[in-house]
Amino acid sequence: MIRYSKTTHSFYPHDIEYPNLPNDLIDVEDAEYLKARNRLQGDPGETFEVSDDGIVTVIPARALTAQEKAYAADESILMQIASIERDKQPRAVRDFILTGDKTRLQSIDSAVAALRAKLA
Repeated sequence: MIRYSKTTHSFYPHDIEYPNLPNDLIDVEDAEYLKARNRLQGDPGETFEVSDDGIVTVIPARALTAQEKAYAADESILMQIASIERDKQPRAVRDFILTGDKTRLQSIDSAVAALRAKLA
């Protein structure tokens, strides 16, 4: 048995002493607590609710809209571009300045251009 507070959205084991406990504690059976804890192994974004009688209901993650999926894809591409520009471009510029070799800079420019072409 474990306790749960809706105001703090937290569980409180009986074997730990707390200086202050919320006033809205609900007793939850171990099997119900495991349902809440095991949701972490499911889909990201799953949440849970605990009823007043200690029953845990796992709530599936909301499906992303097409617009949210497109935004996430664009964000991923922009992060890749930022990573290339942060990690590879300074060395390529240094190599160009020191040796006059544009090969690495051209490779980076091509990679960034290909990524930018994927943005919609």
